[in-house]
Amino acid sequence: DMDGTVLGGTGLWLTRSVHESSKFSGEANTLTFTIKPSVTIPGKTTVVISGLSGSATASTRLTLSGPNSVTFGGGAAWDNNGTLALVVSSGNSMSGTTVVSIVV
Repeated sequence: DMDGTVLGGTGLWLTRSVHESSKFSGEANTLTFTIKPSVTIPGKTTVVISGLSGSATASTRLTLSGPNSVTFGGGAAWDNNGTLALVVSSGNSMSGTTVVSIVV
């Protein structure tokens, strides 16, 4: 489970997990997030994942990969305090299991 909070905490999420490809400092690390809301999340809603500490990646916009990256327009805002902000694209919604990855 993610240590931080995800858009309102546990009550909104049926599934929320993160997997990392490396635990070694200085190596590229792919973080894969699997989330499933308990309600449909409409377009233009920001989903914030926090508590992702330990990365030296500067604050920037990161490219999303994974089967559901289009849900968020293929990118997300990374803040080096360990926060990732994903905006559900206009015209899209999120209701099922969603899997996306970033490299930090």
